[in-house]
This record gives sequence, structure tokens and C-alpha cells, in this order.
Amino acid sequence: MDEKRNKNEKIGNYILDDTLGVGSFGKLQFHRYLRNKECYT
Repeated sequence: MDEKRNKNEKIGNYILDDTLGVGSFGKLQFHRYLRNKECYT
């Protein structure tokens, strides 16, 4: 459980940075991350 959570947090930080730099691709990844986060919490 903790391992998965750490992985998600890391991915979350990366995607947040990516959203600022790359347009729609970053946003797509960000929405996917939010959807996954809802599943885990």
C-alpha cells in the first residue's frame, strides 16, 4: 500500500510540472493521475 502511494506522489509531482510545460498531453496525463488517485484513496 505505502509503495503504491509513494509511486503515485512521485508521478503526481512529475505530471504537475509537465502540465505547465507541455500543453494538452500534460493535461491528459494530469487527469489520468487524478482519476487513479481517487481509486487509491
